[in-house]
Amino acid sequence: MQQFADASMDVYDIIMAMLHYGGGARGRAAIQKLAYLAKWLHPEFDVPEYKSHYYGQFSAEVEKALADLVSYSFVDEKRRVGPEYRGYQYELTGDGEKAVEKIKERHPAQCDILRRLVEKCKKTCGLSAHSLSFAAKIHFAQAGQPHERARMSDQDLKTYGADLGWGIADKDLSGGIKLLVELKIGTPRQRRPRKPARVFANIAGS
Repeated sequence: MQQFADASMDVYDIIMAMLHYGGGARGRAAIQKLAYLAKWLHPEFDVPEYKSHYYGQFSAEVEKALADLVSYSFVDEKRRVGPEYRGYQYELTGDGEKAVEKIKERHPAQCDILRRLVEKCKKTCGLSAHSLSFAAKIHFAQAGQPHERARMSDQDLKTYGADLGWGIADKDLSGGIKLLVELKIGTPRQRRPRKPARVFANIAGS
């Protein structure tokens, strides 16, 4: 965790601030995708690199930071078990909330950006891990294009997603695009699809 007011927010600060603004418990997937989206909202957010994963974008460093925060007793981890679901939920402890107040004092402008990110995601998709995941997947695919004219069409995105085993449905595509546009890190989709081979060539050459 950063100690100086002029330093960038590190991943520990970002995770705690997002949990603070989100309120209540959040799962690992939602935390991972929120941190990914934050990475593209401000150049001084010190968010680690992400890799493509079956469940969307994933950062081992974000996962480690979350585990560290649990061990520092800033974040509480609870296991959630159901007939069709098993996972973990995270929320700030009392010490974590106190730490966030200090983070807000050191980084008021950056915390305000994170607050607006979380509020817009909450308003648009209820902070659903599923919706956040598809927004991150779509952005990841689009970010691989070298220039504006190479933006991917709906069909391009579906083809790209199928190649990675994502299976992007129409409603997931629309929901992901809506969230990205709301956050102002999405772009309008092209009406006419291009050939998939050209799409992959662009990504490989980026």
